[in-house]
Amino acid sequence: MSALGTVEQWTDSLGRPSLRRLDGTTECPECGKEVQLWAETVEWTEDGKPSDYGPPEGICCGLLLMDDGEFLQCFVLPVFDERSCRKCGCTDDCACPGGCWWVGEDLCSACAGEALDLA
Repeated sequence: MSALGTVEQWTDSLGRPSLRRLDGTTECPECGKEVQLWAETVEWTEDGKPSDYGPPEGICCGLLLMDDGEFLQCFVLPVFDERSCRKCGCTDDCACPGGCWWVGEDLCSACAGEALDLA
């Protein structure tokens, strides 16, 4: 991955991702899709949805980067009114790498498995 400049990682008061991204696109090293790098901060509404925007048509994930620009993980940005996992943000149309299924109204099998691994 080429140098992407400064990327800041934020979380809100509830620990949800709130990211400021760079303009442009790059290939996600995890899922291989061309992804948009955001140049805005994600704000969250009281019902847990991102406010005032949705990801561009056809782009279902972005990159969550550490401050030094190294790849950390693929992060799915949920679209309004679409079922999404409360932990990772995957949706019906954009599952976790390797696949997942719903084990609860807002929890996917990949994240439920992580919780079981920690127990």
